[in-house]
Amino acid sequence: MEREFQDSLLPNGIHLHTYVTDRFKTVLCKLYIHQPLGPKASATALLPFVLGRGCRTYPTLRDIARRLEELYGAIFSADVVKIGERQLIELGLSVPEEKVLGVSGLLGEAVQTLAEVVCHPLLEGEGFNQEYFRQERELLLRKIDGLINDKPRYAMLRLFQEMCPKEPFGIHKYGSREEIEGLTAASLFAHYQEIRQGQCDLFVVGNVSPSQVEEAVQGAFADGWRSREFPPVSEGTPQGGVEIREEQDVNQGILAMGMRTGVTYRDEDYPALLFYNGILGGFPHSKLFINVRERASLAYFAFSRLEPTKGVLAASAGIDVNEYERARDIIKEQIDALAAGDISDEELEATRRGLIHRQLTISDDPAGLVDSHLLGLINNRIRPQRELIDQLGQVAREDVVRVAQGVQPDVTFFLCGPREREGN
Repeated sequence: MEREFQDSLLPNGIHLHTYVTDRFKTVLCKLYIHQPLGPKASATALLPFVLGRGCRTYPTLRDIARRLEELYGAIFSADVVKIGERQLIELGLSVPEEKVLGVSGLLGEAVQTLAEVVCHPLLEGEGFNQEYFRQERELLLRKIDGLINDKPRYAMLRLFQEMCPKEPFGIHKYGSREEIEGLTAASLFAHYQEIRQGQCDLFVVGNVSPSQVEEAVQGAFADGWRSREFPPVSEGTPQGGVEIREEQDVNQGILAMGMRTGVTYRDEDYPALLFYNGILGGFPHSKLFINVRERASLAYFAFSRLEPTKGVLAASAGIDVNEYERARDIIKEQIDALAAGDISDEELEATRRGLIHRQLTISDDPAGLVDSHLLGLINNRIRPQRELIDQLGQVAREDVVRVAQGVQPDVTFFLCGPREREGN
């Protein structure tokens, strides 16, 4: 029998998701607090890093490190995640499995430690600890400034900003430098209090007893967590292939072409959309890789990326700045070829094998299991692994063509060097 998450809403308001398996020697706990992407994105982004610096019970990093050692070398993590138009605070704790160590009560202690970090932050006056706030705000500013150094990621960021200037999806998961600079320790704590009892999902993956997990989470976390209704993902209007050029001091250009697919994770055509992305640019056998990189020798990378909750897709290539028009036209030719049904049996079956293999590898990674289930929860459509694999096995060429014919070009973004350099 295939394992799946057991979902329950606890009396304290936390949504608990437990996956019982003996495949791993650790137990992973991951907690998510949900927020809609919006004007306070930077405050939400900063919170997990400040919370992770210290709490009432473990006020310093040294205290936290000592506590992790007491939990047999537990691993703590803090981050912020963007899925569609939702932003999530992510706090995680991984501990060894109790049966491996021959101990009991370790999971309960881990859950209690996670609750201390989430619910009892270290305060100073009317806000967070000033030094922790200052240091983490500076680090987040550096992360935002550093985005420009990873040119492919930066080009994708700018593409989505240009595609979605009035849609929450255009907001980066870290928010903006201006908003971060305007935060104070007190204003960040006020934001924390606003979301402190918002929607919370806690995932536990490992060889555990669901009833013991429920008891531990109910006992560690106070009551008051509340579910909330999130606005539907916005539907933007395609800009019809608008081309935007940004000049920087770069030697290689980055071409990113954005499209709106009209299909999202919750739709029946989602498996066919996975095929579309895979055939276009998701694998080494894809049209972009073969035609842009291999045959035309235009790119040092070429791929496509799908965001299934929003239903947007981007094709990207790293090219010589003088080859923009040629590379753009070849990419358009591949998009048109898919819409025209130019899909070989080899492309179809290689993509099927690749997609099914990706699904199977999810079971080998506790974090992958969590990510997959979380994606389903956010989209109000749980897709059990076996169900999706079966659907991938049934996708036909005409299904992919149907999706391809609904794809609409939106914005093309080109990151390049100064014009006077080109042609030299």
